[in-house]
Amino acid sequence: STFNNDVPFLTGASLTPYLSKVDANGFYAFKGDVNTWINQIAVPYTGATKDVNLGIHGIAYYDANWTGGRVTNVPLDANIQSYIDNATAGDTLLLGSGTYTITSAIRVDKTLNIRGQGSAKIYNTTADINIFLVTASNSRIADLNIFDLGNSTKAIFLDGVENVRITNVLFDITGAGYEYGVWAQNSSATIFNSSFSINSTDQNSKAIKLINTAAATIDQNKIGRASCRERV
Repeated sequence: STFNNDVPFLTGASLTPYLSKVDANGFYAFKGDVNTWINQIAVPYTGATKDVNLGIHGIAYYDANWTGGRVTNVPLDANIQSYIDNATAGDTLLLGSGTYTITSAIRVDKTLNIRGQGSAKIYNTTADINIFLVTASNSRIADLNIFDLGNSTKAIFLDGVENVRITNVLFDITGAGYEYGVWAQNSSATIFNSSFSINSTDQNSKAIKLINTAAATIDQNKIGRASCRERV
């Protein structure tokens, strides 16, 4: 693409200023200093303007704890599972600002960094599924909104994994039967800065359920409007 109009993007005490360029199709690329463009990654952001407003999540994929791998954008009309299947362990998958409607579980069976941009949404109405089924240790899920209207579902199911991090995820889950935001069994995980709204007719529903999980860090989360009897 031909880019134009350098735009101030992000500054911070511990961050090199990032600039972006925007093309006519609303794609952005980022650079790490004012002189050199690095890894010109075109990032689709639906409805973005030249002020590079990436919504409440800001820049998604600069993770100090994640290095290496490819960065791949997942279009809004794409099958997320296909992109996971074609990824290599260590890759980052960026979900665009908009809605991804799913009808079956998203199986994360290799170590990936899955992050949203802007208001990236996962929308489900299918009953009895795990929206994210994570079976690969050291994976990341961050900066997403998960809207679930299916009955008896688990938004993120961690099964026998270590060091999985869930960060800045909004869980809005409504349905009949048991409903869970995060279910972690035989796993270690960090759940940070996320919000849970679990509204179910089943009083055994929970925002977070831990089974045989000896190492879990749950920090700076919010649980509100939950109709479940026990929240964790």
